[in-house]
Amino acid sequence: MKTQTFLDAQGVKGAWMFVLAPLVQLAAWRWIPNPVVSDIVMLASGAAFLFGFVLLLTGREQHSTVDEVKSE
Repeated sequence: MKTQTFLDAQGVKGAWMFVLAPLVQLAAWRWIPNPVVSDIVMLASGAAFLFGFVLLLTGREQHSTVDEVKSE
C-alpha cells in the first residue's frame, strides 16, 4: 500500500497565507507611518497567518494505491 499526501486548493491558499502574512506584517510595521493603520494591518495579517495555518492543516488530500499480491 502506498499513500501520498497532496494539498488541495484550500491547502495551497493556506500555505500562501501562512508564508506571506508575516512579510506583510513586517512591511506594515516598518513602512506605514500612521500607527493606527499599521496596527490594523498587523492585526489583520496576524489573523491571516493563523487562518492560513488552519487551512494548511485541513486542506490536504491523500491518495492511496493498493497493489495486489498473488500467492500461489
